[in-house]
Amino acid sequence: MAIYTRAGDKGKTILKDGKKVSKSHIRLEAYGTIDELNSSIGIVITNLKEKPLKKELLKIQNDLFEVGGQLVSTKKNKKLDLFLEKRVRDFENLIDSLSKKLPKLTHFILPG
Repeated sequence: MAIYTRAGDKGKTILKDGKKVSKSHIRLEAYGTIDELNSSIGIVITNLKEKPLKKELLKIQNDLFEVGGQLVSTKKNKKLDLFLEKRVRDFENLIDSLSKKLPKLTHFILPG
């Protein structure tokens, strides 16, 4: 199967459910942002020595794939929504747990 059409795409793409959308659609922007985040997490994982945190980050990467899968369709998926709600709570608990191990923040931390 070819990965090109030879006809051009006229700046459109087709979602999983057959709906055509502009390549500048917010949904496609979200794909890209999720992919970038997933790549950044992958870089962190390769440089991380703490196994428990690696395990959590791998779970988050899988969650991001689930979210990306949801974005390719305009259909609502209640089962996935409930799963992601639970994962957000799990993630918040992880943040709380890790935050307890850090010194108190007294100013913003600049990236880099």
